[in-house]
Amino acid sequence: MTALPVPLPPGFSPKVHSHDSVTVGMVIAQKTARVEEVVNVAGELQIPLSQVKKVLKKNPGDMVAVGDIVALKKSWFGLKKRAIVSTIDGIVLRYERGTGNLFVRTGGLGESKEIVSPVDGVVSLCDNKQIVIKTDKNVLVGKRGYGESGDGEVFVLTASFDRSDPDGTNSLYHLDSQAMGKVVIGKVFSREILIKGLGVGAKGFIGLHFADDDVEYLAKRSMSMPLIEVDESQLQRLVQWKGKRLFLEPQSNSIIMLRS
Repeated sequence: MTALPVPLPPGFSPKVHSHDSVTVGMVIAQKTARVEEVVNVAGELQIPLSQVKKVLKKNPGDMVAVGDIVALKKSWFGLKKRAIVSTIDGIVLRYERGTGNLFVRTGGLGESKEIVSPVDGVVSLCDNKQIVIKTDKNVLVGKRGYGESGDGEVFVLTASFDRSDPDGTNSLYHLDSQAMGKVVIGKVFSREILIKGLGVGAKGFIGLHFADDDVEYLAKRSMSMPLIEVDESQLQRLVQWKGKRLFLEPQSNSIIMLRS
């Protein structure tokens, strides 16, 4: 049996208990976003509490849309202005005179985020920091992971193992529609290869190293394809898994080797 740790980011609460049986895709932790947003008007505009009421442009009961000015501070003769602009849609709930806080209720019941079990097994430990699942599946724990979970058949990018191609030119050429719906295995991937992988529909990448700048570039563009770094021995084992399926769980740096 393998013990697979699933870390819980701040704000997530377990939905399972120790000794519970879990299956792939089952929700094991959840986070519900706040339905209220708070802005400290006095602090944002750097004014005394006694002046806040004079600069407010929205009052309790007023609707707020993205881009609306919530509060506006003008200097002498109105030559300089400083504003608080709403980044959400909602309705103003209340203003607290003693703190300078303005409360806005957002629409709906709040956005819910979930963490699902990447494997069948039994929960052996459950607290506010992690959930540990014991499983008889083949699990590799890599060095670092990025993005969201995903799965697919192994596609070995053979060109990335060619020492005569240090800049990845051949790898970029050989990464094509064959990688659609698959997890790409290789040594080192350039940003251009990762972007092309997204374009052809790859489901994830596993390699020896991903540059921090490239990971940040993908994250800023909401590209959440899973990336996991492994060591040489793990990489060679995954190459032998060619044609079989993997499940990638970047939060725990885990790679589950599925039989079908």
